[in-house]
Amino acid sequence: MTRRGPTSDRSSVPAGERYPLLLSPLEIRGRQLRNRIVSTPHATGWSRDGLIDQSEVDYHVRKAAGGCGLVMTFGSASVDPSTEASYGSIALWDERNEPALRVLADGVHAEGGLVMSQMTHMGRRGTSAISGIPLRAPSDIPEPVHMEVPVPLETWEIPEIVARFANVARRLERCGLDGAEVTSFGGHLIEQFFDPLINTRTDEYGGSFENRVRFAREVVSAVRSAVSESFIVGFRMASDQCLTGGLGPDEMIEVAKSIAATGAVDLFSVSGGSGASRLATGYFVPPDALPEGVYNERATRFRREVGVPTLVSVMAGVGPPDGDLRRGGRCARAGGLRRERDGRHRGVPALDRALVGQGRGVDRVRRAGGHPRAG
Repeated sequence: MTRRGPTSDRSSVPAGERYPLLLSPLEIRGRQLRNRIVSTPHATGWSRDGLIDQSEVDYHVRKAAGGCGLVMTFGSASVDPSTEASYGSIALWDERNEPALRVLADGVHAEGGLVMSQMTHMGRRGTSAISGIPLRAPSDIPEPVHMEVPVPLETWEIPEIVARFANVARRLERCGLDGAEVTSFGGHLIEQFFDPLINTRTDEYGGSFENRVRFAREVVSAVRSAVSESFIVGFRMASDQCLTGGLGPDEMIEVAKSIAATGAVDLFSVSGGSGASRLATGYFVPPDALPEGVYNERATRFRREVGVPTLVSVMAGVGPPDGDLRRGGRCARAGGLRRERDGRHRGVPALDRALVGQGRGVDRVRRAGGHPRAG
């Protein structure tokens, strides 16, 4: 019996026919993505003192040159000097980054892509050992991973942090980026406010569900008000904390509905896990041991109930250095991309590690006649 391999008849099928949704365009707030392949934000660790290195600019531009529709940059980028730009991430509050941001935006646009940056406040997630800056959080409950007791935020300090998010969004738009992604994902400050086991406040930011989501709603509303109508505002969050006693899919969907009700968010990005424990941390960077498309079903439900275009992080391992997008393709078919009842497609698969090894993988999928091997 003859074994069929990568050179079988299927390889001659045009990519647009094999992956009609994956390679189809998507319009978000009047801006068109050339396809639905997104590189999600991650911290490369290449910056020093929170400043963007040229190597990181080149890295993101290469992904756009390789055909990525939306390049999302700078995971865990800081909006506030009171939260350290940890893990070599970027200090977006620092105006010295503006020239590099402009070069980044121009480079990605020249290659036909759109570009956004993530922005966050880490809250209790981190350590003050290097920066000497005390951690701040809703309450004085330490994170089990880093075990440092944070200083509870005063009520009057919270609007100042909200304003920091808005200021960074203005900077990103002024420098030519197409959007900004606010994140609570991974147990950052905004998620800390959601969680009643962490947020024990008795003011207007604690207690009831409405109070615990107030900070997130204020942040996205302030960001939306700070930028133009064509600027994309995203929100990244867990669909499930994957944590015993934590916030599950039901609770997280209610959080998302409340945030979506502000009308400020154009695109949600969902994954799973939390920084609240070492085990839950393993879920937000899913290893090969977890099933492919591990969050697809949760994301499908999330998208349908929240009613906002949703990007789902698909499980795509590091693989060989020449890159392998087969897992990303299978995950997209498994649940990341589905046709809704009205005939529209609102799903967007997000690839991270699969694009780290080979930034030109998307282009190679197209040129190879549809075979998803990016080698």
